[in-house]
Amino acid sequence: MPPKSSAAFAHQPVAKMILREHLAQLESSLEETRGRVLSALDEELASIRQWMESLKDFDTALTVYRPEAETSAEGSEKTPSKFKPSKPSNIVELTAQDFAMTPEPLREPALDPTLEQATMDELNAALAAVFEHMGHKPA
Repeated sequence: MPPKSSAAFAHQPVAKMILREHLAQLESSLEETRGRVLSALDEELASIRQWMESLKDFDTALTVYRPEAETSAEGSEKTPSKFKPSKPSNIVELTAQDFAMTPEPLREPALDPTLEQATMDELNAALAAVFEHMGHKPA
């Protein structure tokens, strides 16, 4: 329940007029904003459609699907016969043989036994020495 002061305020003619003006301004700004949002969405949809149409230059199998209007008797259910037949694709089908193991897999070279037993500090010191030998100064 609103406070008594606001209820009393609403019964005054000047207050009602001010409230109506604010309400009219609010409705006007909401309508204007709604129009801008719808316009922006329409522009985005148009640019997406143009982009999809331009993709046809690169892939002729691509089509932009635009659903046909359904009658209320058909409902929203679609049977496979209502869809357009698929067009040939330029995508190469992969088979299991494409992933078959090579007869001789590549082996990694064996590690130097001294490096294999080295600690992290020893490895970092060796790298620093190599960089110094190459002329790089440590940071």
